[in-house]
Amino acid sequence: MTEVATIVDIVRLKEQGLSKRAVARRLGICRTTVNKYWSESTDPDKPRYARRPHLIDPYRDYITSRLDKYPELPAYRLYKEIKKGVSEIRAHRAALRTVSAPTKTPRIQAL
Repeated sequence: MTEVATIVDIVRLKEQGLSKRAVARRLGICRTTVNKYWSESTDPDKPRYARRPHLIDPYRDYITSRLDKYPELPAYRLYKEIKKGVSEIRAHRAALRTVSAPTKTPRIQAL
């Protein structure tokens, strides 16, 4: 993992007009590392990749409404209704269901 200071140095040297090769040579790092951070922002906490779309994205509202009405509805049934990926529907269904801990019944001990 590249340190934040190195990333900031890459961006600073780029702004000063140095080439990628010159930046790599000056910092003593590989050119591919310079390439990696050349066009990125200086915020290392910002994710580099956006969330990829899923097949069920257009149907999320429909699935949510169906599971609000019928929480016990199996993923395969929803699959048959919309003809998309079962595993993604299962994952979405599991995220929507609230898992409640079983309530404990108080025990009475006989003397």
